[in-house]
Amino acid sequence: MSPKTSRRFILFALSALVSSIAACRSPVPDRPNVVVILIDTLRPDYLGFYGYPEEKAPFLAGLAQRSVVFERAFSTSSWTAPSTSSLFTSLYPNQHGVIEGFNMRRKRNAKLERQGQETMVLNRMPASVTTLPERFQAMGYTTFGLAANPNIGDELGFSRGFDAFERDLEWTAGDFYQRLKNWEGRLRRSEPFFLYLHLNDVHGPYEARAPYYQKQPGWLPDRRARYLSEIGYTDEHIRMIYQELDLEDDTILVVLSDHGEEFQDHGGLAHDPTLYVELNRVVMVFHAPFLGVKPQRIDVNVSLIDVLPTLVDLVAGERLTTAEGLSLVPVLKKAGGSEALTGELRKRTLLAHRLGLYEVRPFWAAIWRHWKLIERPDAGIEAYDHRSDPTERRNLYSRDASQVPVRLLEALGEF
Repeated sequence: MSPKTSRRFILFALSALVSSIAACRSPVPDRPNVVVILIDTLRPDYLGFYGYPEEKAPFLAGLAQRSVVFERAFSTSSWTAPSTSSLFTSLYPNQHGVIEGFNMRRKRNAKLERQGQETMVLNRMPASVTTLPERFQAMGYTTFGLAANPNIGDELGFSRGFDAFERDLEWTAGDFYQRLKNWEGRLRRSEPFFLYLHLNDVHGPYEARAPYYQKQPGWLPDRRARYLSEIGYTDEHIRMIYQELDLEDDTILVVLSDHGEEFQDHGGLAHDPTLYVELNRVVMVFHAPFLGVKPQRIDVNVSLIDVLPTLVDLVAGERLTTAEGLSLVPVLKKAGGSEALTGELRKRTLLAHRLGLYEVRPFWAAIWRHWKLIERPDAGIEAYDHRSDPTERRNLYSRDASQVPVRLLEALGEF
């Protein structure tokens, strides 16, 4: 073969290889766009459609009326990095390995250095685990991500699988709207697209957002008022994003939170190391009426680990065998198998994990039906019956351990 012929052959082979790769990633035109909006630190019971006396998120409330709202959705932790890693992998924190966030690891290492001890390496989602954007990329989607939380980036593996990913810790919900206006043409040319938005406005420190802020006497009521104003501000800009991108007719839209926030419900603030319901319960709304997802409120226990298998099933009709979570599609559509799935969800025990601020000993929680069990690092155990005590104020375990289902203790011990 002459050098000229050899070069032509190499060019032909490279061209064929590029075409083959492009074919593997070619868009699937009959598949819907998918948008996942995660509002960091949003506790559901501060939304009117989840029971708050006033509606601070009117757009989301209207969306909820046309969507499936899971009333008993739980996180796998009470801070961002482990919870969102569970969303991205459908695994629990001790399975995907991300057990604390970037800032807390930095604080812990600083303390270890002051004590003359060896520092610890930042945890990260393993490359062997396929993440949410990687799943959609493999299904022919162009994947986009925007984030304003310091944990949601390359350091912990969150940027993997995104064709375009940007993070800015100064971004507000208004900045997200402006960035998406700039991306709108690119999104439409890339259909079907997967878009992940991680908004951080509701996370502290809270701004007093006009016109949503109403000053309150006392530092705690006013702290809550600022938090509520951030909810109103975020809600308005989600409405603007929704209208700008025209998400109603051809898009699966999921609205979530990663954990809640405490206002001295159990004596603490923000999301200090506990797993009480104000931190462990999350928002979960699915909107896809064009796929037969029927408006309803569902009160069985679900978790962030269920989102990934549900989305893959909705889009591709595929059941994931590597997921810890379950596809919720049968109950979303009230389709065949919904009764069997509801039965399985009622039997299942959900779990949550959390480290202390400066200790490596974990908190654990187990949830089964209306029961919640919390195991603290000091080996103390608490048990709550959500039927009579939805805010977890009366510890039944300390009074009479025999009232607590044995299966909760067994499930936590086995896990």
